[in-house]
Amino acid sequence: MNMNYRNFDLKIEHTEDGYFAHAYGEPFGEARDFFHSPFLQEELDQFLRLLVDPASAEQQADQRQMAQALGERLFNAVFRHNLRTSLQSSYQLIYQERSRLRIRLQLDATPEFINLPWEYLYDPIRKEFLALSTHTPLVRHQNLMHHILPFKVTAPLRALVVIPSPGSYPPTNADRNWLNLLDTLDHLALEGKLKVERLQKPTLLDLQRRLRQNEYHILHFLGHGAFDTQTQDGLLAFEDEMGRGRLVSGQHLGGLLRDHYSLRLVILGACTSDLYAMSGRADEPVVMQNPYLGAAQSLVRRGTPAVVALQLAPSTPAALTFADNFYTAIADYTGIDEAMLETRRAMLQAEPGATWGVPTLLIRTPDGHLFESRQTNQAQAAGASTNLSRSTQYANRKN
Repeated sequence: MNMNYRNFDLKIEHTEDGYFAHAYGEPFGEARDFFHSPFLQEELDQFLRLLVDPASAEQQADQRQMAQALGERLFNAVFRHNLRTSLQSSYQLIYQERSRLRIRLQLDATPEFINLPWEYLYDPIRKEFLALSTHTPLVRHQNLMHHILPFKVTAPLRALVVIPSPGSYPPTNADRNWLNLLDTLDHLALEGKLKVERLQKPTLLDLQRRLRQNEYHILHFLGHGAFDTQTQDGLLAFEDEMGRGRLVSGQHLGGLLRDHYSLRLVILGACTSDLYAMSGRADEPVVMQNPYLGAAQSLVRRGTPAVVALQLAPSTPAALTFADNFYTAIADYTGIDEAMLETRRAMLQAEPGATWGVPTLLIRTPDGHLFESRQTNQAQAAGASTNLSRSTQYANRKN
């Protein structure tokens, strides 16, 4: 069943008077108030470390407790006074309409806040995480002018997987990561919904060649990352021709992918449990940063319709649950925001901690529709043509 959505846009702005949370969207009107991050960096680092490795039952309980506490503090810091009134009015409206409220978070102007735990926003009145509620799917949105329409696809969807293993970086089992992903998605291949291919030589040049040779709809990167605080961009470790590491910025990769029109979705995943990196310069202090999220922002800015930053080591149950559920939903042409919502709920069922909030979705489309089935469109057109023909025949018989 198709569900109607209302967009609730929430933008964090920086002016000479300080930081503001700015909510807007029809018919909700506008609301604005001061915003201050309610966290110390040490708190965020502690929470991120809890999410890195597979968790025991005791660690999962700690994850849940800390996720709710941080999410509630962030919610109260954002939704103050008239912003909270605006949100409550929006809730009432969607309940009356039996629609949903898509929370579109915009951090373009304030990248210093991208590492806050936005996916864990917790409403203490409704006692639920916004990103887990079917009524309030949450995405990070870049409100850019260029409107990207869904791409019409003849099944199967085609995904290209890039798993660099440069010799100058800590070793990873690229073949095992590939086979785990392949085994997880083989049911979609058997159903003719998804074809997954691997880039055998994971260099930037070979990626460019492969994109020229074939049409791909999804790019899945599994590799090392770093973060450059000077450019505020994520760096992804490809291989060079000699098998050594070559750091590629999200800005550079985005320029390459922009020319491949059919590519609508990029997934950036870690290849080990070393999920957060210091900046690209050795003389800077170590700060917990998310290189995949930084690169994701640049990719969306350069034209990629949707990017998922996935900071989960690929062999963990949480990562495999994500791949199975997310790809299944996308292969059924589900809107990506709805696909992410259902995937998070499945991850929570499989592992009742807080790893469900680790996948971060960034989009630039006004809604979540990336693909349309060409077969469905053709069948609908054929049905309409048949009905028109029958109507004409009936009219002729009457005449």
